[in-house]
Amino acid sequence: MNMKYTLLVSFLVLSFSLSFSQFGSINSIIIHPLIPNDTDTITVLVDQTFSYSSCDLDTKGINVQNNSIISYSHHCVGMLTALCNAKDTFQLGPLLAGTYTLFHTTTSGMAPAPCSPGIVPDDVDTLQFEVVSTSGLEIQTISYELYPNPSIDQFIIENSSKGSASLMIYDVKGKLVHFQLINKGKNIVNHFLNKGIYIGELEFINGEYRVIKLVVK
Repeated sequence: MNMKYTLLVSFLVLSFSLSFSQFGSINSIIIHPLIPNDTDTITVLVDQTFSYSSCDLDTKGINVQNNSIISYSHHCVGMLTALCNAKDTFQLGPLLAGTYTLFHTTTSGMAPAPCSPGIVPDDVDTLQFEVVSTSGLEIQTISYELYPNPSIDQFIIENSSKGSASLMIYDVKGKLVHFQLINKGKNIVNHFLNKGIYIGELEFINGEYRVIKLVVK
């Protein structure tokens, strides 16, 4: 077997392998606000990692079917073996009050765009969330205490308001670095963030929110 033939066979085997490989995985799916009501526009954020670079977005879509939400994203991956992170966002109009399940499918194909279709899904993940009715929300006094601030590896939030809240922590560049549901009572927020200044946003179930300067030492 001559060298040219060997290289050709190796290239075809590699191409075939890449065409049928699963390149991506879903790291997380979150929504904002974490506790939406029936007047909110909901942002869905899907964080994914691919084993080849680059990983440009080709197509994406989202569709609501009763209480099921079906979303997908298709990325074009390159030949370089390197981790590639991609965050896809989707917008949902106000939904009726109720419990919803979001099903997200990630697929990938060979670059450049428009790239080849995914033979099999890279990854599938789900998220269940509840949309509350504004008619059931009562006017409430927002009351909470956050300490210690500065902190080393955790904050404590004592929520004495009537309902729950969502906590979103952003770095100085506006990147979301931590999110957590804050229930009524004492909540421990283990953040494990690097030293620096962060912006915390507490959004309560009635739509009110508070912005807090957080310091990690």
